[in-house]
Amino acid sequence: MMTLILTIIAIIGFIGTLPQFWGYSWKDVYRYALQGSVPWDTVHEATLKLLQKITTLGFNPTVVVGIGRGGILAAGLLCSEITRSKLIVQSRQADTPHVPALRIGTMNTKVIFKSQVDEKSGRQRSLVDRIDVEEIDCTIQPEDRVLLILAQNFTGATLEKAVSLIVARGVLRENVVTAALFWQKPRLEQHHIPDAHEPDMFGMILAPTKTMPWKSKDVSTNRV
Repeated sequence: MMTLILTIIAIIGFIGTLPQFWGYSWKDVYRYALQGSVPWDTVHEATLKLLQKITTLGFNPTVVVGIGRGGILAAGLLCSEITRSKLIVQSRQADTPHVPALRIGTMNTKVIFKSQVDEKSGRQRSLVDRIDVEEIDCTIQPEDRVLLILAQNFTGATLEKAVSLIVARGVLRENVVTAALFWQKPRLEQHHIPDAHEPDMFGMILAPTKTMPWKSKDVSTNRV
Protein backbone atom coordinates (compact mmCIF):
# COMPACT_ATOMS: atom_id res chain seq x y z
CA MET A 1 0.00 0.00 0.00
CA MET A 2 2.79 2.42 0.92
CA THR A 3 4.48 1.73 -2.41
CA LEU A 4 1.26 2.58 -4.24
CA ILE A 5 0.85 5.83 -2.30
CA LEU A 6 4.45 6.86 -3.00
CA THR A 7 3.97 6.02 -6.69
CA ILE A 8 0.83 8.18 -6.87
CA ILE A 9 2.64 11.06 -5.12
CA ALA A 10 5.55 10.75 -7.56
CA ILE A 11 3.19 10.80 -10.56
CA ILE A 12 1.34 13.84 -9.22
CA GLY A 13 4.66 15.58 -8.59
CA PHE A 14 5.84 14.80 -12.11
CA ILE A 15 2.62 16.10 -13.66
CA GLY A 16 2.85 19.22 -11.51
CA THR A 17 6.32 20.05 -12.79
CA LEU A 18 5.76 18.95 -16.40
CA PRO A 19 5.18 22.47 -17.87
CA GLN A 20 8.49 23.62 -16.35
CA PHE A 21 10.36 21.61 -18.98
CA TRP A 22 9.18 24.26 -21.48
CA GLY A 23 9.59 27.19 -19.09
CA TYR A 24 5.89 27.45 -18.22
CA SER A 25 3.61 26.72 -15.29
CA TRP A 26 0.17 25.13 -15.19
CA LYS A 27 -1.19 28.65 -14.76
CA ASP A 28 0.35 29.56 -18.14
CA VAL A 29 -1.17 26.44 -19.71
CA TYR A 30 -4.58 27.31 -18.28
CA ARG A 31 -4.40 30.91 -19.52
CA TYR A 32 -3.34 29.87 -23.01
CA ALA A 33 -5.61 26.86 -23.52
CA LEU A 34 -8.73 27.96 -21.67
CA GLN A 35 -8.61 31.71 -21.23
CA GLY A 36 -6.88 32.24 -24.54
CA SER A 37 -4.08 34.51 -23.33
CA VAL A 38 -0.83 34.38 -25.28
CA PRO A 39 2.29 33.97 -23.08
CA TRP A 40 4.77 36.85 -23.05
CA ASP A 41 7.40 34.48 -24.43
CA THR A 42 5.27 34.08 -27.55
CA VAL A 43 4.98 37.86 -27.86
CA HIS A 44 8.78 38.09 -27.72
CA GLU A 45 9.12 35.32 -30.30
CA ALA A 46 6.73 37.14 -32.64
CA THR A 47 8.72 40.36 -32.17
CA LEU A 48 11.97 38.64 -33.15
CA LYS A 49 10.35 37.04 -36.22
CA LEU A 50 9.00 40.42 -37.29
CA LEU A 51 12.45 41.96 -36.83
CA GLN A 52 13.95 39.27 -39.06
CA LYS A 53 11.44 40.04 -41.81
CA ILE A 54 12.16 43.77 -41.57
CA THR A 55 15.88 43.03 -41.84
CA THR A 56 15.35 40.73 -44.83
CA LEU A 57 13.23 43.35 -46.56
CA GLY A 58 15.97 45.91 -45.98
CA PHE A 59 13.48 48.46 -44.71
CA ASN A 60 15.11 50.85 -42.25
CA PRO A 61 12.31 52.96 -40.77
CA THR A 62 12.92 56.46 -39.49
CA VAL A 63 9.62 56.36 -37.58
CA VAL A 64 7.87 53.43 -35.91
CA VAL A 65 4.22 54.19 -35.15
CA GLY A 66 2.23 52.06 -32.73
CA ILE A 67 -1.50 51.99 -33.44
CA GLY A 68 -3.71 51.72 -30.37
CA ARG A 69 -2.66 50.61 -26.92
CA GLY A 70 -1.49 47.20 -28.10
CA GLY A 71 0.37 48.80 -30.98
CA ILE A 72 2.18 51.13 -28.59
CA LEU A 73 3.47 48.11 -26.66
CA ALA A 74 4.40 46.34 -29.90
CA ALA A 75 6.24 49.44 -31.16
CA GLY A 76 8.23 49.69 -27.93
CA LEU A 77 9.20 46.03 -28.03
CA LEU A 78 10.18 46.21 -31.70
CA CYS A 79 12.21 49.42 -31.29
CA SER A 80 14.16 47.82 -28.46
CA GLU A 81 15.04 44.88 -30.69
CA ILE A 82 15.87 47.14 -33.63
CA THR A 83 18.36 49.16 -31.61
CA ARG A 84 19.76 46.05 -29.89
CA SER A 85 20.38 44.44 -33.27
CA LYS A 86 22.14 47.63 -34.40
CA LEU A 87 19.86 47.83 -37.43
CA ILE A 88 19.32 51.41 -36.34
CA VAL A 89 21.31 53.34 -33.74
CA GLN A 90 19.46 54.55 -30.70
CA SER A 91 20.75 58.12 -30.64
CA ARG A 92 19.15 60.90 -32.64
CA GLN A 93 22.41 61.45 -34.53
CA ALA A 94 23.34 58.51 -36.70
CA ASP A 95 27.02 57.58 -36.86
CA THR A 96 26.89 56.96 -40.59
CA PRO A 97 24.70 58.50 -43.32
CA HIS A 98 23.07 55.20 -44.29
CA VAL A 99 21.92 54.43 -40.73
CA PRO A 100 18.88 56.59 -39.91
CA ALA A 101 17.88 57.91 -36.51
CA LEU A 102 14.79 56.25 -35.08
CA ARG A 103 11.68 57.99 -33.74
CA ILE A 104 8.62 56.43 -32.17
CA GLY A 105 5.07 57.71 -32.45
CA THR A 106 1.58 56.63 -31.52
CA MET A 107 -1.89 56.70 -33.03
CA ASN A 108 -4.73 56.53 -30.57
CA THR A 109 -7.76 54.46 -31.51
CA LYS A 110 -11.40 54.53 -30.49
CA VAL A 111 -13.30 51.24 -30.48
CA ILE A 112 -16.93 51.51 -31.58
CA PHE A 113 -19.15 48.64 -30.43
CA LYS A 114 -22.51 47.41 -31.63
CA SER A 115 -25.07 45.20 -29.89
CA GLN A 116 -26.15 41.88 -31.30
CA VAL A 117 -28.43 39.14 -30.03
CA ASP A 118 -26.75 35.78 -29.61
CA GLU A 119 -28.81 33.23 -31.55
CA LYS A 120 -28.15 30.41 -29.09
CA SER A 121 -28.62 32.16 -25.75
CA GLY A 122 -30.83 35.04 -26.83
CA ARG A 123 -28.65 37.44 -24.85
CA GLN A 124 -27.38 40.79 -25.99
CA ARG A 125 -23.64 40.96 -26.56
CA SER A 126 -21.32 43.69 -27.72
CA LEU A 127 -19.27 43.21 -30.87
CA VAL A 128 -16.67 45.47 -32.41
CA ASP A 129 -18.26 47.52 -35.18
CA ARG A 130 -15.18 49.48 -36.21
CA ILE A 131 -12.05 51.13 -34.86
CA ASP A 132 -11.50 54.81 -35.57
CA VAL A 133 -7.90 56.01 -35.85
CA GLU A 134 -6.85 59.42 -34.56
CA GLU A 135 -3.99 61.59 -35.78
CA ILE A 136 -0.38 60.62 -35.13
CA ASP A 137 1.25 62.39 -32.20
CA CYS A 138 4.73 62.93 -33.66
CA THR A 139 6.20 64.93 -36.52
CA ILE A 140 6.19 63.19 -39.89
CA GLN A 141 8.29 64.49 -42.76
CA PRO A 142 7.63 63.63 -46.45
CA GLU A 143 11.04 61.92 -46.66
CA ASP A 144 10.37 59.63 -43.67
CA ARG A 145 10.13 55.86 -43.92
CA VAL A 146 7.27 54.84 -41.66
CA LEU A 147 6.58 51.46 -40.09
CA LEU A 148 2.99 51.16 -38.83
CA ILE A 149 2.52 48.38 -36.31
CA LEU A 150 -0.40 46.71 -34.56
CA ALA A 151 -0.26 44.04 -31.89
CA GLN A 152 -3.20 42.18 -33.47
CA ASN A 153 -4.40 42.43 -37.05
CA PHE A 154 -7.87 41.08 -37.80
CA THR A 155 -9.37 42.71 -40.90
CA GLY A 156 -6.66 45.24 -41.69
CA ALA A 157 -9.18 48.09 -41.67
CA THR A 158 -7.27 49.91 -38.92
CA LEU A 159 -4.00 49.60 -40.83
CA GLU A 160 -5.68 50.90 -43.97
CA LYS A 161 -6.93 53.99 -42.13
CA ALA A 162 -3.50 54.56 -40.59
CA VAL A 163 -1.80 54.34 -43.97
CA SER A 164 -4.19 56.99 -45.34
CA LEU A 165 -3.27 59.36 -42.49
CA ILE A 166 0.45 58.93 -43.13
CA VAL A 167 0.14 59.37 -46.91
CA ALA A 168 -1.91 62.52 -46.26
CA ARG A 169 1.19 63.91 -44.53
CA GLY A 170 3.06 63.71 -47.83
CA VAL A 171 4.89 60.42 -47.31
CA LEU A 172 5.08 58.23 -50.42
CA ARG A 173 3.01 55.05 -50.14
CA GLU A 174 6.04 52.91 -50.97
CA ASN A 175 7.77 54.37 -47.90
CA VAL A 176 5.02 53.12 -45.58
CA VAL A 177 5.19 49.50 -44.38
CA THR A 178 2.44 47.90 -42.29
CA ALA A 179 3.15 45.23 -39.71
CA ALA A 180 1.46 43.21 -36.97
CA LEU A 181 2.92 41.09 -34.22
CA PHE A 182 0.04 38.67 -34.73
CA TRP A 183 -2.19 38.22 -37.75
CA GLN A 184 -5.40 36.73 -36.41
CA LYS A 185 -7.25 35.51 -39.45
CA PRO A 186 -11.04 35.20 -39.04
CA ARG A 187 -12.58 31.76 -39.06
CA LEU A 188 -14.62 30.67 -42.07
CA GLU A 189 -17.87 31.16 -40.20
CA GLN A 190 -16.96 34.78 -39.43
CA HIS A 191 -18.21 35.93 -42.81
CA HIS A 192 -19.42 39.19 -41.26
CA ILE A 193 -15.79 40.33 -40.95
CA PRO A 194 -14.62 41.76 -44.29
CA ASP A 195 -10.96 41.84 -45.33
CA ALA A 196 -9.63 45.35 -45.90
CA HIS A 197 -5.83 45.22 -45.82
CA GLU A 198 -3.24 42.50 -45.38
CA PRO A 199 -0.17 43.56 -43.37
CA ASP A 200 3.04 43.77 -45.37
CA MET A 201 4.67 41.61 -42.70
CA PHE A 202 3.73 39.89 -39.47
CA GLY A 203 5.37 37.98 -36.66
CA MET A 204 3.06 35.00 -36.30
CA ILE A 205 -0.39 33.80 -37.37
CA LEU A 206 -2.65 33.32 -34.38
CA ALA A 207 -6.14 31.93 -33.82
CA PRO A 208 -8.74 34.73 -33.57
CA THR A 209 -9.81 33.49 -30.13
CA LYS A 210 -6.44 34.26 -28.54
CA THR A 211 -5.91 37.42 -26.49
CA MET A 212 -2.79 39.43 -25.69
CA PRO A 213 -1.33 38.96 -22.19
CA TRP A 214 -1.98 42.61 -21.29
CA LYS A 215 -5.72 42.26 -22.03
CA SER A 216 -8.61 40.98 -19.99
CA LYS A 217 -10.64 38.41 -21.91
CA ASP A 218 -13.85 40.01 -20.62
CA VAL A 219 -13.07 43.35 -22.27
CA SER A 220 -11.17 42.06 -25.29
CA THR A 221 -11.64 43.77 -28.65
CA ASN A 222 -11.14 40.49 -30.50
CA ARG A 223 -13.49 39.87 -33.43
CA VAL A 224 -15.18 36.76 -32.04
